[in-house]
Amino acid sequence: MQQKLGVGVRKSLGVQPGRAVVAAAMRNRRCLRGRYNGGSVVLAPYLLYERHEIPHLAALTVSRDGKVGRAEKLSVYRLPGLTDLELTGELFEPVPEMLETHQHPIDVLLGSALGAND
Repeated sequence: MQQKLGVGVRKSLGVQPGRAVVAAAMRNRRCLRGRYNGGSVVLAPYLLYERHEIPHLAALTVSRDGKVGRAEKLSVYRLPGLTDLELTGELFEPVPEMLETHQHPIDVLLGSALGAND
C-alpha cells in the first residue's frame, strides 16, 4: 500500500528491508556499511528514490572492499541489492551540488539527507 505525499513524493507504508536503516542514516547523516555485488561498501547516503517501482539509493561511495572511493560523485545502488546494512559512527555532510545532474523526471523521492538537520 502506498500513500501520496505530494507531487513526485510518495511514502511506502509496507516494510521493506533496508529502508528503515537508510532513512535513519540520511536523517542522522551517518554512513552505512553493507554488501553490494559480493563486495563490502561504506556509503554516504544522499537520496532514496523509486524508479520503475524499484527503490534506489544515490550515495557517495566512501570505500569499496576497503579501498577509498575513487571519485567525488554519486553512485546509484538498487536497494534490493544492498544487504547487511548497518549504521557506522562516521558522519558526513551532504553537498547539494552533487545532486545537480542526478535527478531524473520519473524518479519518485522517498527520502533525502539534504535538509535533514537544517
